Amino acid sequence: MRNKGFTLIELVLAMAMLGAVMGLVYPIVVMTVNTMVAFEREAEVLRVGNAVLDLMTRDIQGCYANPNPSQPRLENVFVGSKESELERLDFITTTVSHPDEDGNVSPLTEVGYHTYHNSKNGMFTLFRREDFFVYKGDYTAGGKYHEIYDRFESFKLEYFDGNEWRESWEQEPNPPLAVKIYFVVVPPDITEDQLGFSDEEFLERLREEGGFETIVNIPTGSKSKELLEAEGGTEGR
Repeated sequence: MRNKGFTLIELVLAMAMLGAVMGLVYPIVVMTVNTMVAFEREAEVLRVGNAVLDLMTRDIQGCYANPNPSQPRLENVFVGSKESELERLDFITTTVSHPDEDGNVSPLTEVGYHTYHNSKNGMFTLFRREDFFVYKGDYTAGGKYHEIYDRFESFKLEYFDGNEWRESWEQEPNPPLAVKIYFVVVPPDITEDQLGFSDEEFLERLREEGGFETIVNIPTGSKSKELLEAEGGTEGR
């Protein structure tokens, strides 16, 4: 009578069959996992990029502009400046503010977008500044700062004066005609070391996958003082 159980040959054959099956299944599992990771990575980049563009577009399109030159005007209602790779944009907008402690909202709000070097990951961090109501004085400071995102490879703003794009917009009575926004979102799986020691091909691929750009037209914007004076016009609209 034969004892129940597996013989050595049967065990070897079973292991061989299992190995063959695993050899077929493993690549499929790896491919599925990689696809899921890539999908989540792309979804995160799109979520962040589109959210930043939507937020900035809403604020910039609501820019306040001074009334006719004969009426009292607010100074520095829109100031865009650049220091090395860092961007700073401050303006007054009709975007409704966040409620204060009593639930009140402001019809005019100081808003700013500032980038800073992030010492923790070697990238750029974008902050949004908001100051409740608008008071006489410096409209480029004060208020509360909120971090928007801390993983930008680059972040650039340009301002259209009616003739060309400029890197800054200062000492002008009103906002420009348009603002160009460009930035690159770094996926969460990319480290500081990878960015620091990456080649140009890697950076090009990163910028292609995570680059966002838009032009925001400003209904209340005007040409620069220089162009208006050259055309024999006046400041403001």
